[in-house]
Amino acid sequence: MLMIIVSGFTFGLVGLTTSTAGDTNKSMLTFDNYELTQKGNLYGDFMNGLYSMFMNKKVDFNKLPKDSIQKYLNEFSNMFPKGSPFSTIDTISISSKFGWRKNPNTHKPQYHTGVDISMPIHTKINSTMSGEVVVVKYTTKATYGQGYGNYIVIKNSIGFQTLYSHLSGIYVREGQRVEKGQLIATVGITGNATGPNLHYEIYQAGELKNPLDSLFTNYNYIIANK
Repeated sequence: MLMIIVSGFTFGLVGLTTSTAGDTNKSMLTFDNYELTQKGNLYGDFMNGLYSMFMNKKVDFNKLPKDSIQKYLNEFSNMFPKGSPFSTIDTISISSKFGWRKNPNTHKPQYHTGVDISMPIHTKINSTMSGEVVVVKYTTKATYGQGYGNYIVIKNSIGFQTLYSHLSGIYVREGQRVEKGQLIATVGITGNATGPNLHYEIYQAGELKNPLDSLFTNYNYIIANK
């Protein structure tokens, strides 16, 4: 359950769950077994402020029927980068985890800023959250074999940012709005990748996060390279 504390009040607002593989991995926010009226207008006013601040929308939750409120809560939950970038695959193989590791190219210690997920070339990659594409970069002659290669950065209004790199095909453009579960790219071997894989990063308020933390993942994974 996602607990939110505001002005001394703790709200057990929602449960954050993710659908099974093959169902676009969409997160769902659900009510915590009570009606809005049990908390009175305080609950509705809090949600009004939350939406106004983070979603740039004016919504009066005190006047909405429950099914309409659920739709807005689902929209908000999809802003969290939870789940796998490969929504139709049950198990993924992590070839290099987050944190300190031996660089596969230089063989020297290096802090790895994300996770590398081994997948066959051209496997479809889905956005793990809703947001705006803020960066689309392609490898050039000058940068061939270096760094991220082809990569995408997606950012949203609640402070999350995700990066997907070593891509082959890219199916979005800068400034485009994308939804959670939307096809954005395919796996490649660009940049300094030693084999087909996705390098995936998560930032929260500008701070790097481990994509395998329980807050962000609920899928099975294999640590192939410890």
